[in-house]
Amino acid sequence: MSESSTSRAFERLRKKLEGEVLWIYVSNLLLEENGLSVVELKKRLKEKFLISTKTVYLYTVLYRMEREGLIRRETREGKESVYFLENKGKESVYFLENKGKEVYMRGLEYLKSKLELLSMRNRTD
Repeated sequence: MSESSTSRAFERLRKKLEGEVLWIYVSNLLLEENGLSVVELKKRLKEKFLISTKTVYLYTVLYRMEREGLIRRETREGKESVYFLENKGKESVYFLENKGKEVYMRGLEYLKSKLELLSMRNRTD
């Protein structure tokens, strides 16, 4: 589908699935490779899912996930983090908690069930 033929409805769907539920992609990455920094997460989001996001938005998503107990943040010595001024010289690293794994799996099952319903053909047997 060319850029000019993309509909507004499709673009809204893409924005919702790539932006508003970014936490599920972050969870997937942390499930595969626990202990990633924001820089590493941002890079892997682009590589694996072709998702580009603003760093400040990624921090917002991580903050919400941490506040909900889905992830844990630790710091590494010798790394500088631009946004964590109080941790100058340290880099924050994120880990998926058990609750995060459970919510991720529940989210995947929910998406699978919706995709299954969407892909079912109307049958008049």
